[in-house]
Amino acid sequence: MTDTYYPIYDGVVRFVEYLAKALRDYGHTPIIIAPRIPSLFYKGDERHEPGIGQIRVPVLPVPIKEYFATFPSPRMLVALKSCDLIIINSLSWTSIYAMGINKLFKKPVYQFVHHDEFELARLVFKFSKPVVDFFMGLVTHLTLSMDRYAIATNKFYEKTLRFHGDPKKIFRVPFVYEKQDVDEKLIEEFRQTVGIPKGNKVLLYLGRLANEKNTPVVFEVLKHFSEIPGISCLMVGRGYHLQPLRDRVKKEKLKVILTGRLHDKFLPAVYTLADMLVTPTFHETLCFTVVEALNYHTVPVVNGRYHEPSLTEENTIFIKDITDKDEIIDKISNVLFNEEKLAQMQKNTETAAAYHSYESFAKIWAEEVAKVKQKE
Repeated sequence: MTDTYYPIYDGVVRFVEYLAKALRDYGHTPIIIAPRIPSLFYKGDERHEPGIGQIRVPVLPVPIKEYFATFPSPRMLVALKSCDLIIINSLSWTSIYAMGINKLFKKPVYQFVHHDEFELARLVFKFSKPVVDFFMGLVTHLTLSMDRYAIATNKFYEKTLRFHGDPKKIFRVPFVYEKQDVDEKLIEEFRQTVGIPKGNKVLLYLGRLANEKNTPVVFEVLKHFSEIPGISCLMVGRGYHLQPLRDRVKKEKLKVILTGRLHDKFLPAVYTLADMLVTPTFHETLCFTVVEALNYHTVPVVNGRYHEPSLTEENTIFIKDITDKDEIIDKISNVLFNEEKLAQMQKNTETAAAYHSYESFAKIWAEEVAKVKQKE
């Protein structure tokens, strides 16, 4: 169950896709329960992999900062009643009332801890402190009812403990990405489409254009580098900041390239072209786009708050104050304009990428599901 599963660049979407595939590959029948997103807001190719079902629950047709209020559906109720295990990706309206309904069905409930609800409430929805405190109390109460917690980063481990999760119930599972072959023709097609000259260094942001992703500061950093000859700056993805940024680019005649959402087939080309992924977000150090970038030898620039097993100063640029654009600019410059150092860091991404293999991810989840069956 997830609040986000539709054609956008988002860690939740990536996780849901890989988890469903992993469960299917180990002989289970996964069903993704997610909001039915109106095509007015998100148009694109929807995935329908063999052996993976989907149930779309109805929503209010108006998003709130890209989140949709959902309602139960008969198909969802049948699925909850007949399933062996419920895996929740973060907490949303869908999962909250589903857990309430599940009090009748008494199914095992796992949670993949992917969001920090406190920071989302504060950064995205701008809730007041009393509202956030109430929300945190509700989240804590719901979290205590989980059977197991899957965490992918040290940040998520700390969050789970803050919500009074039992450390004995926590297991670690890596983020995962399967590297795809890079089509040189596709790279050239993409380069020409967005106007990146051959030989230019490329700085990339790829993801949702939202407050929690630190989009305004990232844009200012890319604006700075886009004025330097021989550097192209690219922001790929959509979100509520997209149109205001496009307006700025047009009004101020800036050189930052805003592509909006691209088809997934272009992802390998985008990462291959990029020298660095600039993604110092508020509530994460390691995320899916970082893992994807590592697979294509792209050096990530991240929030340095958390120490993650796969990220070191040999392959990653850590930012102490992500609101300080000057710090970000200086640290990028120290590597970007040092050819030898940049090349070595790009090579060092291989070890980090290997940590996030699909085989490891799938095996961990298969073992967890096997434990549920053993209990029965």
